[in-house]
Amino acid sequence: MPYEISLTPRAADELSQLPEIVRKRVARWLDRLAADPHCPGTRKLQGREDLFRTHAGKDHVIVYKVTTRQVLVVLVADRKDVYRQLARRRER
Repeated sequence: MPYEISLTPRAADELSQLPEIVRKRVARWLDRLAADPHCPGTRKLQGREDLFRTHAGKDHVIVYKVTTRQVLVVLVADRKDVYRQLARRRER
């Protein structure tokens, strides 16, 4: 049974602002995560107990949390910005 994919409001906003070709690439990765959130190419974020990441292409990163039957996408961002954004979220 596949996992349900949910996006935080911020992740949905970030995704909507990406170019269409990148959105399609991210959507393909979200389909993979729905089938198996721990598929090859995913890694646990260091220092964060609950977050995982995967690269959707070479420039964009999907950060997500896995619950019982749900994958919650927390952040979709350019790889040069993603860790800075996560650090800012942690400070709040």
